[in-house]
Amino acid sequence: MEVIEGKTYLKVPHESSFVTFQHPPFRGTYGSVAEAIDKEGLKRPNSAETASLVYDAFKNPRGKHESKIIKILKDAWFWEFNGNLYLPKSNEEINKWFDENPTK
Repeated sequence: MEVIEGKTYLKVPHESSFVTFQHPPFRGTYGSVAEAIDKEGLKRPNSAETASLVYDAFKNPRGKHESKIIKILKDAWFWEFNGNLYLPKSNEEINKWFDENPTK
């Protein structure tokens, strides 16, 4: 038996359809939140989807869940996952590393 308590799903307009977010949101570092989302079998929200959630919240800032979304923005981190990877080295250093480590 699987029991899921205390979860609400927020369905917000996104592009020509809708996107659904789990609430309350996962908390923690970027990596731990990503792992928690993956463990639940959910899709990590990208920048555009997260923007749709925030935009919709600001349309009704006094709403029960909308006000909580706005509070998260003010008090904590609001993660989105766009696939960008920060590499603190120059292209030359990165290319050299790949040339020296072709199987990795």
